[in-house]
Amino acid sequence: MPATENMTRPQQRILNSLIDPVATNFWLQKINPIWSYNQALGKIVAKKNTAADMVSLTIRTNRLFSVGSAGQHHPVIVEIKGRRYERTYSLTQISPKEVMLTVKKVQQGVVSTWLVDQAKVGDVIEFAQPYGDMCLSETPQNLVLLAAGSGITPMYSLIEAWAQKNSFALQDQQQNQQQVQQQDHQQNQQQDHQQQNQQQAQQQEQQRQQQRKPSLEQTQATPPQTVASQLQLLYWVKRPEDSAFVQRFEQLSKTYNNFKFKVFYTQADQADERLNSSHLELIEQPLSSHVYVCGPSGFVAAAQLLFVANPDLKTEAFSLSPMSNLATGFVNVTLTKSNKTVTIPRGQSILVGLEQQNIRPTHGCRMGICNKCACEKAQGASKNLVNGSENTEPGHLLKLCVNSAQSDLVIDL
Repeated sequence: MPATENMTRPQQRILNSLIDPVATNFWLQKINPIWSYNQALGKIVAKKNTAADMVSLTIRTNRLFSVGSAGQHHPVIVEIKGRRYERTYSLTQISPKEVMLTVKKVQQGVVSTWLVDQAKVGDVIEFAQPYGDMCLSETPQNLVLLAAGSGITPMYSLIEAWAQKNSFALQDQQQNQQQVQQQDHQQNQQQDHQQQNQQQAQQQEQQRQQQRKPSLEQTQATPPQTVASQLQLLYWVKRPEDSAFVQRFEQLSKTYNNFKFKVFYTQADQADERLNSSHLELIEQPLSSHVYVCGPSGFVAAAQLLFVANPDLKTEAFSLSPMSNLATGFVNVTLTKSNKTVTIPRGQSILVGLEQQNIRPTHGCRMGICNKCACEKAQGASKNLVNGSENTEPGHLLKLCVNSAQSDLVIDL
């Protein structure tokens, strides 16, 4: 319905009062599966294996889809066996109307298993608004990316966006070089002509100086575009078959001398070390660069210790630390809005514990980024499963997906 795109808000409100969105979407999608009055939809048009248990889906989107910035996360909504599931993934824009969604199958993961094993060309996916602040800086900065496992997906999006900026800068530099070469060629021609006609030497020299002056001024007025002076990727996987996008990274490293990458295999025959202080030697400016980290919570925690003095560190963890052997037993969780009290395991994600009691709080990413599950804690002790920090203060905003209960809790839910 392209005609609705240019409507003012009052016109849109009037239209909303006259149209049933559900019925409208039903009939529109009889014509085209991604046409919608109010939904951001995309259709899978290609699917390929990227690594072991990992696929990349090319998705063509409709006019309501907002791609956001490289590195941000998108809520992805799919329907499996009649039930809607929402998960969060990073997307890479590959054209104005197409994005790439790369998914790693997670053990017992309902959505990731469906996307990897069962999703097919023609299937339709729904999207919500993107969020997240792990994006490229507006000003040129050294950038260090640390990724482990499927944490490579937001990094790949960032790298492709960086490469596009670098490509524009390279084109500008090539154009400037061509201009300089043309100027040099013209000057050489003039010099040859001077040798052939000594009587006009002085006149030609004056003309050459007059021609060079505006050319130099023009070159100084339009300097080459610059991007991050250095982008470095350090990428950890278990085995070579688990690595994704390596050929693309090799291509970029040959094209741009300010892009470097290295892959570490922690379970190969000659295993590499996991992230530790020795890897700081591979980074040119570890404390003054912007450092982005994405991976399991243990990997992120190690990076936070290594870069504790770096003010430009941003981290995202996509899995939680294993439950401590000391965190045994059960606790009572009182839900003030629901007027309920349930018993959940101590040390387990509060969100998971509530779901096991058939209580389904609003949630999105399940990794502490989108804040959809956050609610106020009125009483009790909780522990962050990503960084291990504990909190006993009342009035604390509690992210249910990445916190466990250490004592009886009272939460505003």
